[in-house]
Amino acid sequence: MIQWKRTLIPLLTLFCLFIFDGTFAFVFRNQLAGDNYLMVPRLLFIGLLYFSFRLPKNQAMYLAMLYGFLYDSYYTGILGIYLAFFALIVYTVFYLKKFVYINLGTMGMIGIVMLTLLETLVYLVYQGIDLTQVTWSGFFAARLGPTLLLNGIFYVLLYFPLKKITDNAMEEAKMI
Repeated sequence: MIQWKRTLIPLLTLFCLFIFDGTFAFVFRNQLAGDNYLMVPRLLFIGLLYFSFRLPKNQAMYLAMLYGFLYDSYYTGILGIYLAFFALIVYTVFYLKKFVYINLGTMGMIGIVMLTLLETLVYLVYQGIDLTQVTWSGFFAARLGPTLLLNGIFYVLLYFPLKKITDNAMEEAKMI
């Protein structure tokens, strides 16, 4: 009966992060984009990364594909890019987590690598279909570095609330 919490809590949490992604980018657009840099908040990605460590593989993959589709349709307008890359990243995290002890630090390091992979893959696709004129050096210096810094801060700020939310849901599910 209480099983719905294991499904609904990650779904709603990711939905809130999906909405906050765009809201934060809109409200702080002047601070996030300067003459020499562009910071992209990836709150949804941080949530997906966290839940890929805490949820069963099938559930995490479904969430990655669902929110990848929503992200594509709402924020980018090109269907399939984030759908494929979110699923690929969640799958890669499931492979990697077999080899590491999961804690704040290892999740953060894997998150940095996965966010770098995501941003680079998206850049390559955009460059391949001629949607960007940014050079490799411009991408690394002006976009990737600032984006990693911003999302590293978000990761530290979101880790403990996400942990509390999921721990409470799992505890209640075990009690009943």
